[in-house]
Amino acid sequence: MSRHIYRQCKYCGEFHDIAAWPDNHREPPPARSSLAAPFVDRDGLDDLWHPHDNNHYDSKAAFRAATKAAGAEEVGNEVQKDNRTFDKVTKDDVAKSVSMLREGYKPGQQSTASEGWN
Repeated sequence: MSRHIYRQCKYCGEFHDIAAWPDNHREPPPARSSLAAPFVDRDGLDDLWHPHDNNHYDSKAAFRAATKAAGAEEVGNEVQKDNRTFDKVTKDDVAKSVSMLREGYKPGQQSTASEGWN
């Protein structure tokens, strides 16, 4: 059982249910972002070194102009396409590698056919 209590509104002079108070005369909020402030894309950087011309820049526009002048391309949010292929390694390959290392093979040396590497 709910009770409805009415009071006289100081804005319009009519009687309104207290359960609806004070939203009955509020204007809807303006249509804008729920963020506290609008998004601002600033041009400033914190002393960024450019690898092509070895200068330091504090402006994104100047940094991008130097990149374009060097004939380079600026990349960022691209999706990496992993198109690398790998040879299948078997247990025999691993066993052969371990035995070669135990016999004194050092990576980077010229290997011979007698060691098992062609």
